[in-house]
Amino acid sequence: MKILIFDDFKLGVIKADTVVDVSQVVQGIPAHGPHNLISGLIERFADYRTALEQAAARGTGVPVNKVRIRPPLPKPCNIDCMAVNYMEDGTRARGRHR
Repeated sequence: MKILIFDDFKLGVIKADTVVDVSQVVQGIPAHGPHNLISGLIERFADYRTALEQAAARGTGVPVNKVRIRPPLPKPCNIDCMAVNYMEDGTRARGRHR
């Protein structure tokens, strides 16, 4: 099952080349925004999986190219990055600095 946030931060499931709105299925998850909804769904996925699958199966959906796909975590709490100059793969000469 492919789950996404789309348009006005609705929860959807990809079905073939369409997106089925399943927001109604997860209304019981306490959330103060889409980022909390996804976190809550992840925590309770076993409880909601069957209902999501059933909603996706009976929904008609909207073509994927007609929706605005949003980030899966609209407000991530952490963004981890590392900047490293790799010399072992030959992309940068040893001792050469800019």
